[in-house]
Amino acid sequence: MKLYNVLRFSLLNSVCLLLCAGSAMAQPVALPAQPFSDQVTTPVAQTLKVRQQAQREADAWQAERLKLSAELERLELEQQQLSCLCDDLQQHLDERTLAIAALQRAIAESKRLTDEMLPFLQQSVDQLRQQVAEDLPFLVHERQLRLQRLQQALDDDTVAIGEKFRRTMEALRVETEYGRSVEVIQATLTVDGRSALMNQLRVGRLALFAQSLDGQRSAIYDPVSEQWQLLAGDVNGELQRAIDMGSKHRPVDLLSLPLGKVVAQ
Repeated sequence: MKLYNVLRFSLLNSVCLLLCAGSAMAQPVALPAQPFSDQVTTPVAQTLKVRQQAQREADAWQAERLKLSAELERLELEQQQLSCLCDDLQQHLDERTLAIAALQRAIAESKRLTDEMLPFLQQSVDQLRQQVAEDLPFLVHERQLRLQRLQQALDDDTVAIGEKFRRTMEALRVETEYGRSVEVIQATLTVDGRSALMNQLRVGRLALFAQSLDGQRSAIYDPVSEQWQLLAGDVNGELQRAIDMGSKHRPVDLLSLPLGKVVAQ
C-alpha cells in the first residue's frame, strides 16, 4: 500500500512536469520591447506627413479654385461683351432689313418710272430730230451727232434711266440756248451759184445771215426754198456791224436787219 502511493505520486509528478514542459514550449518567444523614443516619434512623423500632404492638397485646391474663379470672371465678362455685340448686330440687322425693304420699294418705283419714262424720252428725241431737220442749217453735223449719241444711250439697256434722262435734258437745254444766242462762224457757202468762205451770222432761230470776207456781198437763208438769197448792198454796213457785235468786237447796239417773212407751218 505504501509502495502504491509512492508510485502514484511519482506518476503525478511526471505528468505535471510534462504538462509544464508542453506549456513552456507552446508560449511564443518574447521579442525585445521597442524603445520609448521610437514609440513617440513615429506617430508624430506620420501625423506631420499626413498634415503636410493635406496642406499641399489644400494649397493645390486653393490655386485651382483661384484659377477657376478667374476663368469664371473672364467668361462672364466675355459673355457680357458678346451679349452687347449681339445686341448691336441685331440692331444693325434690323436697320439693314429696313434699308433693304426701302431699296426694294425704290427699285419697284424705279422700274415703274422707267417703263413710263422711256416713251417720254424717245418722244422728246424724235421731236428734237424733227426740229433739227426743219430748223435753220447751222451746226448741222454737231447737232445730228449729238442726237445720234443720245439715241444710242436710249437704246442701251446698260445705261441707267437717270443718265438717259440727264442726257435728254442736256440736249433740250442746248437746243433751247440756240434760240437765245447770237453766233458768228466762218463756213463755205454757196450763194447765187458761187461757193466762197463767208462769215455766217446766226440770230437765235430767227434768221441766218452770211457776208463775204470783204463785206461786199450779203445773203440771208430762205427756209422755204432752202437756199441762200442775196441782199441789197445797203444791208452790208448793218450786217457788218451785227457780225462785229456777234464776234464781240463791238458793243451791242440796235440794228436794222431784214429778218424775212414769218412762215406758218
